[in-house]
Amino acid sequence: MKKLVLLFTVIFALVSCQKESQEIENIDSVDLITTILTQTAQPEFDDQNEGLYRGIFSTYDLSVKGEVILDLGNSKEYQAAVKLHIGGENLSFEGRQIEDIRIDRYVFESPRGSFEVQLDDKRKIVIRNFEFDGKDTYIVAYKERSMVDVSISFGNFTDDGDPLFTGNWDAINKGMTYQSPPAHSTNPVPLMIIEEIIISRNGDIALSTDTAPYNDSFLEPCFYLDTFQHGYFYKVPADPYQEIIAYNQTSTFLGSVCTWSLAHYFFGGAFVYDTPACGTPDATGYGSWSWNGRAGKIFVDRLGEI
Repeated sequence: MKKLVLLFTVIFALVSCQKESQEIENIDSVDLITTILTQTAQPEFDDQNEGLYRGIFSTYDLSVKGEVILDLGNSKEYQAAVKLHIGGENLSFEGRQIEDIRIDRYVFESPRGSFEVQLDDKRKIVIRNFEFDGKDTYIVAYKERSMVDVSISFGNFTDDGDPLFTGNWDAINKGMTYQSPPAHSTNPVPLMIIEEIIISRNGDIALSTDTAPYNDSFLEPCFYLDTFQHGYFYKVPADPYQEIIAYNQTSTFLGSVCTWSLAHYFFGGAFVYDTPACGTPDATGYGSWSWNGRAGKIFVDRLGEI
């Protein structure tokens, strides 16, 4: 009888531990994602390879896309999370550092896939051995510092003459700003410069390679009627107003110059474009691009955190 009681005690203890473990795991899965996505870069890592990285997480078929946060020791842990705006619920990855005296290496794993991160001496991320949902996937991410955030405009493009020539068109600000011209704001405000354009399609990816890709000044003809020094993102704090404006820009992809124009903002409770006509509704408006004998449209999915 004593053995039987002991057996039931052990079984009860095991069941209780499993239940508690599952409950903790379920709680952690939600809390962990939120914790990773909302953390800020710690000053102690500003001049180190480790820290916080923010960027784009996307499959080439456009079915999954979002903003990725790579926590490389910023919270004293190695972990990652993706805030998806296409393709389902937010997700997280468990990370660990790989012993390597030559380079900083980390591996991140989840039930849906895994990838390896390598950092060079310029804090540039290289992603290797990426598997996710059995699809070709990529990450483009940059270092955040305690006083310098990374911001992203997520978008896509189409080709007017080829319905199969479609892909991602995303713009990144890595922290550079300039002061707004007089017509934009009563008091000058910092506008976040579009520093890099990332395009991808069918397993290929290209980043704009210009030495100074953010130097194209332009006249904004629809809303402000003023000259802007660079294409930019802007969002009013604690207000739904936001905009990405960049008329008559040039960016070099794969050795060829692309001309493009885009102005998209949230105003009067609706998203609208200023190209090709001023105040065009979001449903019918678009930006434009021309590259290597092709031409098409640019659409904005959403602005990331600003």
